[in-house]
Amino acid sequence: MAGAVFVYGAAAVAWRPARAAGGFTLGRVRGSDAVVAMATGALSSAVLVVWLRVAKPDLSDLVARIPRLGWPGLIAAGVLFALVNSVVEEALFRGVLWSGLSQTTLSTAHVVIAQAACFGAAHFRGFPRGGFGVLLAFVYGLLLGVVRHRTGGILWPVMGHLLPDLTIFLLVAWMAGQAG
Repeated sequence: MAGAVFVYGAAAVAWRPARAAGGFTLGRVRGSDAVVAMATGALSSAVLVVWLRVAKPDLSDLVARIPRLGWPGLIAAGVLFALVNSVVEEALFRGVLWSGLSQTTLSTAHVVIAQAACFGAAHFRGFPRGGFGVLLAFVYGLLLGVVRHRTGGILWPVMGHLLPDLTIFLLVAWMAGQAG
């Protein structure tokens, strides 16, 4: 994520649309958008569990980062991780990047695809990881991009991002418990 922040910082200095883009619009709040965002999060969480069981990736680098806090502390840390990570990633990809791309001649469809491609690439060493992980994150980025487009802001993409991030943290914490 530090790399993404660096790239944005460089773009903000050199590229006028990124510099002018705020990207922090919350958007409208409708029940149907909440359903779409929550369904996206639930489906993505299920896909992450299946990916972990089928791919059996080496996540030792992530497992090593899990603090030894006991389950109540881990759940609190997981909630904090999910809140911070979902806000930061959505602010970057469906916020600032989206706004910058929207100020170009790209169509909305191309903006959705471009931000999803960047989101997918940023997950090469994340969770999910590898080439297939990039593809999964790309599809997830497409879904969150559609939510962003429907709502006009990042509130519902953030909400749709919370459960998968909490799922990731708890899966890695469970693996850390299995290893130790």
